[in-house]
Amino acid sequence: MRFIIFLTVFLTVMTGTMHPGTGQVRQIALSSEGTYAASSVSVTTLSSLIEEALQNSPMIKEKTYYAEAALDRIAPAGAWMDPMIGIGIMNLPTNLNLSSEPMSAKQIMLMQNIPINGVTGLRTRIAREEYAIAGAMVEDAKLMVVRDVSVAYFEWFYLEKAIEITQKNQKILKNITEIARKKYEVGEGLQKDVLKSQLEESKLIDKFITLQTRRDMMVYEINQLLGRERGAPLGVPAEVEFIPYSVEPEQIYALAAERHPQFSAFRTTIRRNERSIDIARKMYYPELNVEIGYGQRNMMPDVLSAQLTLAIPIWKNRKQSREVEEMMAMKNASEQALHDYKTMVTMQIQSLTAMANEHSQRIKLLTEVIIPQAQQTLEAALAAYSVDKGDFQMILDDQIELLMFEVDYYMLLAEYHKSLSKLDYYTAKSLNAN
Repeated sequence: MRFIIFLTVFLTVMTGTMHPGTGQVRQIALSSEGTYAASSVSVTTLSSLIEEALQNSPMIKEKTYYAEAALDRIAPAGAWMDPMIGIGIMNLPTNLNLSSEPMSAKQIMLMQNIPINGVTGLRTRIAREEYAIAGAMVEDAKLMVVRDVSVAYFEWFYLEKAIEITQKNQKILKNITEIARKKYEVGEGLQKDVLKSQLEESKLIDKFITLQTRRDMMVYEINQLLGRERGAPLGVPAEVEFIPYSVEPEQIYALAAERHPQFSAFRTTIRRNERSIDIARKMYYPELNVEIGYGQRNMMPDVLSAQLTLAIPIWKNRKQSREVEEMMAMKNASEQALHDYKTMVTMQIQSLTAMANEHSQRIKLLTEVIIPQAQQTLEAALAAYSVDKGDFQMILDDQIELLMFEVDYYMLLAEYHKSLSKLDYYTAKSLNAN
């Protein structure tokens, strides 16, 4: 009788234990009766989600509209002010009779502002640089979308795997509980073994519910990133492989400084503020206003008139000089912002590379050492139990521990790829082969 029970437990445990990286892709659901059901669904790859997100992302569309608006500001920036036309009457008598005064005239005037100080060219350059900044923000938004979709995808992958493993082990514990109950009924087992097994089974159900809720929330988040409806079907994620990658912070930072759009935007902002300083300095020199008029008189020949006016910067210490100081402060602020961003990126890269390298080492330790040892420990416990040298609690504990290690493997695998995806954002180059 004990050998039959041992054989049943052994086959149940070993067929239900899934080594990381194997197993069919399934979607797990908790039925209304409280049991688990599996249904085959379509597999969704990360590349397909990224492609869809880049096409439909609301954030990318918003940044693109801003860039289009910046492009439309280039031509007006270098244009002169619109000319002005006016009409009037000169030397009108108080009796309002134009014929009674030979000098009376009906007049039409044309006025034009001419920026002889050269600010129009600088304004055009500033507009072009603002367009470049807006374009960099579009590229940055694309990288952010790729990063956010990738991070969400790998978290979704982990949750699906955790659900799958938890469901498989719930079935194993259900069978173990039934065996413990039958042993107790025939007087070969203890009631505490039955109760302990039932408790562990209930804890797995509670864990499954939590994982399922987290999975559903992650699906909602991915759909939002894709611009889909909240409840749109997503399928299941494709298998994710572990590909060791040696990540060096200096290499990553060099790529980031060269390729990341934010660095380009900060540098362009500094150049734009330098142009603003040039414009402020040129405002010390006045712009020219030209006015030409034609007067029609009733009793005398018609007349022409012309006038040139210049602004005199007598308040330059209170106006133009302060504007120069303002633009210099803006330039200093943009340089400080670039310095602060470099510091922040350096810290982020150091943190992410350290995490990626840690996760890589722990994944190797789990797959090459810990999980095989846990499987051997479970097999030894089963063998000892078959010859009355082990107990039921040992088998139960070893099975739960193996479950935890398998879930940890997929958690670390997801975190590893999430770290690489976050580094991809800074390098604008994929370090992730999945």
